[in-house]
Amino acid sequence: MPNKKIAEEWLELARHNLDAARILFREKHFNDVIGIELHQSIEKCLKAIPVFHGRSVLKTHDLIVLLSNAEEYLRFREDIKYSLESATDYYVENRYPGGGFKSMPSDKEIRELIEVAEYIYDFVKKYFN
Repeated sequence: MPNKKIAEEWLELARHNLDAARILFREKHFNDVIGIELHQSIEKCLKAIPVFHGRSVLKTHDLIVLLSNAEEYLRFREDIKYSLESATDYYVENRYPGGGFKSMPSDKEIRELIEVAEYIYDFVKKYFN
């Protein structure tokens, strides 16, 4: 059974992460932290879609897997996949010590990921309405 209310709660939490990322970027905070906020925003948007259709949430942080699952219902732009791979890497590599921290995402990478996260959020929000 569809569950629009719970799906909208997922989307609201995604907006919180997206807003936090925007503020942190504007204030020139650490890009690794911003990357994690953006990953969380995208993850929550993608998890909201199957919830909207009454399905359970996949227990993964891999945005490509979540995108594939969400595309059963909704087709996203093809050009976002590279950004989602990068966002998954930021989350996995930079979230905890010993995770393989390689380098800080550049301002350009974060700016592009903000645009992708905004696109996904807006696209899912429109789909729910």
